[in-house]
Amino acid sequence: MQTVTVDILNEKAYRLLEDLEDLEVIRLRRPVAPVPTQGTGISKLRGSLPLKKSVEETEDDLRKLRDEWERDFS
Repeated sequence: MQTVTVDILNEKAYRLLEDLEDLEVIRLRRPVAPVPTQGTGISKLRGSLPLKKSVEETEDDLRKLRDEWERDFS
């Protein structure tokens, strides 16, 4: 058995190949969907920003900002 790579230039050519597969003359191998790698989503972003402040300093800044908000719940 030999493996040949073919570039399909026309939909009719693909149908011909499928017909040959139905006659069991050839076997078509469909492309496999890529498996997602680790580090997708949010986990790949973790640590991507350079931190010049410590976590404590950042939390203090957030606390100060929250305290500055006007809260009128009347």
